[in-house]
Parts: sequence; C-alpha cells; structure tokens
Amino acid sequence: MAGQDRQETPVSPAKIHPYFLPVKKDREVISLQPKNTLIFEDGFQIRVRSEDRPPSYTISHVSLPDIRDEQGLAQVPFYSVSLFLCAGACVLEDGEWFLRPFDILFLPPDTPYSFTAGEENARQINVLFLPAPPGSPFEGDNRQILSLVTGSGPVYRLPAEDMKALFSCLNGIYNAASEPSSLRDLTVHLEFSRFLLALCSSRERNTYVKETSPGPSARKMRDVAAYIRRHYAEPLTLADIAAKFYVSSFYLSHQFRAVIGATLSDFIRGIRIRNVQTLLVTTSVSITEAAMRCGFTSFSQFNRCFRAVVGMSPSQYRRLMAPDRRVPAQKPTDPKDAGTIP
Repeated sequence: MAGQDRQETPVSPAKIHPYFLPVKKDREVISLQPKNTLIFEDGFQIRVRSEDRPPSYTISHVSLPDIRDEQGLAQVPFYSVSLFLCAGACVLEDGEWFLRPFDILFLPPDTPYSFTAGEENARQINVLFLPAPPGSPFEGDNRQILSLVTGSGPVYRLPAEDMKALFSCLNGIYNAASEPSSLRDLTVHLEFSRFLLALCSSRERNTYVKETSPGPSARKMRDVAAYIRRHYAEPLTLADIAAKFYVSSFYLSHQFRAVIGATLSDFIRGIRIRNVQTLLVTTSVSITEAAMRCGFTSFSQFNRCFRAVVGMSPSQYRRLMAPDRRVPAQKPTDPKDAGTIP
C-alpha cells in the first residue's frame, strides 16, 4: 500500500545537518511530523537502465545552491521530478514559481528552468526518468500519470498524509539501492511507479497557489529567518532583532508571521529544539548542556517547549532515538536553581 510504513535497513554514517531531524543514529532524515520521515544521503545516486532502453531512471540526492547553465536556464531530455527540501525560486519560461520545503516540481522533457535556493545548504531529491515506450502495456495509464505536467501547474504542495506515501516510495528506492540484489532494478521501477501513482492520486489535494514576486518586506522577513537559523544559540528577542533590521517590533511581529507562517517566538523555539534533537542523538552531552548550547536559559521552559514540539520529554527522545548513547550522570540540581540553566 502506498501509505504503509516500510522497515528501514541501516545505512552508512551521514553528516547530520542542523535543519534536519535525525530519527536514528547514523541516519540523516527530514521529518514532517513523527513517523513521517524521509531518508537523505548527500551524494547518493542510483541509475536504472540507460535512456535508450526505457523505462530508465536516475535518482539523486543533491546539495546545490542553484541550478542553471551559461544562458541562465538548464534543461534535460527527461521527465524530471524534484522534491525540494528548502525554500527557493524556480524560473520557467512562463514565470517564477516560489517553493517551500517539501514542494514537488514535475517537468516534461526539454523544459528550460533554473532554481535558486532561499537558504544555505539547499537540498533536493531529483528523479530523471523516461517512461516505457508507446505500445507497451498500461500505455493509457502512463499518459494519465504524465498528465500531471499539463495540469494546473508544475508545482505540487500536498498534505502530510500524502507526503507520507511519497516518502515511503523514495525510502524504498534508497533501501533497494543499499542492498545488492538481482531484483534491485525491478524494485526501483516498482517503487517509483508507486510514487507516480500516489502523486497522481493526490493531485486534487494540491494546495499550491502561484505566489507573486516577493516584495522588499517579504525578502526582509526571509532574511530575518536566515539570521535566526545562524544565531539560534545567542540571546534573541523581538526588540533586538527589530533593531538589527531597522523595523519596529510591531511591524516585525506581524510581517514575520504573515510571510513565514509562524510567530517569531515559535520560529526561534522550533529552530532551537531541532538543534537540541541533533545534539541528543549525535553526541553524549547532557540534556542541560544541549539546551544551553542551543540558546535556552530556563530548563523548565526548555522541557515544555521540547514536549510541545516533539511530543515526548528530552530523555524519552534520547532513549528512543539513541539507546546506546552513554551520558555521564548529572549532579542533583539545587532546588533554588531548578527553573534556570546555570
């Protein structure tokens, strides 16, 4: 079934990126919500069959700041499906399409385009493919699925449940490539066929609306978000950030929520919690030390925030995600210091 969870197999160690949520030791994933995760390994690539023997596929996990040729637009003689793991802007011949993390771009062959990331360490999972030739079984079904590229637009923004089914297919491709097998190519073909079928089935739930070019205010709010990602470990207040960007606190508060989709305080807490999660899984620092390194000064506030975002306590999260992580015993906390991190 398209939405069924798959049993994942261990993979080689990968660098943990602070924007991503690691759910297992030595595995880098991106998470929409608990139990809805996507495996990503920078530099991963698998190729199935050649372009002169379709169906053929090239699946890549890439980190690129932008994609273009000398004339400004790149194009490839294949169908292209790209799952973006960052915000950015895609320029096609009919204009500019602004993307958010987990948006999907589906393009027909020989479509000129460029992509410019809206943040550092831009990442995407890209599939270049050629379908089975005319006259093959299910030709009519292939036409219906490929009609995705001629629908309301090339960008698809889907609910989390639909993305869970797509993640399952992409993880299945990754796992098939990680285990040598005579059935590898067939497995990749079947998993990507499931991916296209799930995408086609969810097209009516596409919520993407083409956005107009962001004005100076929107660009400034995105600069604010980027600043927070870089300085999350430092003291951050509404007044200080407003002063740094030469706007009033009232203006920053309202514009940030309108552009980014979260309040400034929630955004700061979310970035800090994600970085705490990374430390809890990839290091042996104490929970208190992890919280301090990520900008929290109140342990009680940190615990409340962590539970609200992750759905469990920090200690429960560490036991679940890194059960073999050995943490030095912590000294008992003086009751008068229980509310703060020293």
